[in-house]
Amino acid sequence: MEKQVDKALIKKFISNNCTPAEIAEIRKFLAQPGADHIFEDILNEQWERPELDIPVDEVQLQQWEHKFQQKIAQLTAQPPTKIKRFTYLKYAAVLVPLMVLLGYLLRNHTKPTTVAMLTSTTTTGKLLKIQLPDSTIVYLNASSSLQYPETFTGDTRTVALQGEAFFDVKQDEKHPFFVTTNKLQVQVLGTSFNVRSYPDDADIAVTVTTGKVGVKVPELRSAAATIVLPDQEFNYTKHTQLAKIAAVNAVDSKAWGEGAFIFNYETLENITKRLSRWYGVTFVCTNQTLLQKRFKLKLKNENLHNIMSALSTAGDGFKYEFKHTQIIIK
Repeated sequence: MEKQVDKALIKKFISNNCTPAEIAEIRKFLAQPGADHIFEDILNEQWERPELDIPVDEVQLQQWEHKFQQKIAQLTAQPPTKIKRFTYLKYAAVLVPLMVLLGYLLRNHTKPTTVAMLTSTTTTGKLLKIQLPDSTIVYLNASSSLQYPETFTGDTRTVALQGEAFFDVKQDEKHPFFVTTNKLQVQVLGTSFNVRSYPDDADIAVTVTTGKVGVKVPELRSAAATIVLPDQEFNYTKHTQLAKIAAVNAVDSKAWGEGAFIFNYETLENITKRLSRWYGVTFVCTNQTLLQKRFKLKLKNENLHNIMSALSTAGDGFKYEFKHTQIIIK
């Protein structure tokens, strides 16, 4: 034992009257091997008085004993040691304030456990299947990234998405699952849904396949979450800050995982961005009004030439030409 602690300081500690500097000294003392036994000896000497021999509920006593041993072990970084049961009976009147102080020491003087963060990223035209630590499955679309902890700790499970992903969340009512993007937060317990939130897109979409999802947009005035049910899509337009819910076929929202493109009255601007991420080309539009035209089209496993041919003949149509890795829309 390197250093003893003055008995008067121990009494102040038990009475909850220590200064921060004195608490630091107590903690340094407790970190030494065998300190818990000396601490018990000081308690025995100080409270050897019959008035503290009060009856205690056995269940409560076991709870105190368990918590006390846990906190001592955490403070000293040593395996828990068994303090005699009569000690708990005798000191039942002082164990509660002692527990409070030990809790204070743990909260304010121990370093938090660092959890490693992992990032999965996809490039142009690539998809990725990810299994998270809780067995949740995520399908990551092209040109997207997902950040998540190596191990989920605490009361929640939180991941950060940039781009698009389909989530099949493992049910766990005690640990809600959160997906955060640069514009919104999605909360679920156990469900499946798609989130599309690319930084350069004009809007964000959350589409629910099973279960229900709560969606919050921090920059909106309303603090309440919007509940989205199966076959519904929450859509948020960034520049207007307008949010709406529409009935959809949720299966379409994850068609990209099977190599399909389904455009449900999407603007040409959005469509060209989706094609750019998948085929690695750049679109140049000489007629800006064309970008706001909407198209309804369903294509699967088609090459880019076939997709452009189908788009250009839909509705009023438009002209285009390929120039190396560029597509010029006229």
